[in-house]
Amino acid sequence: MNDYLLFGNRDRASVPISPMTLAVLVLVGFVFAAGMYLGVLLFGTREALPSTVVTCPAPGTQDVAMWPKECPREAVTR
Repeated sequence: MNDYLLFGNRDRASVPISPMTLAVLVLVGFVFAAGMYLGVLLFGTREALPSTVVTCPAPGTQDVAMWPKECPREAVTR
């Protein structure tokens, strides 16, 4: 048999926690959770911004060496 069954819970004394200590622990937990939440909002993964800026030729431009695929072909008047 183990000691718990032999002696009961008399050897385990519970220490009462003061209301002020409990309030401080709850406040610390709330501040930690709020900090984690704000950290995820600020530094979380976001959609990556495009690394290349495409400049389309002006409408009416005739001589273009290579037409960017992001630009509409209808912009050219021939």
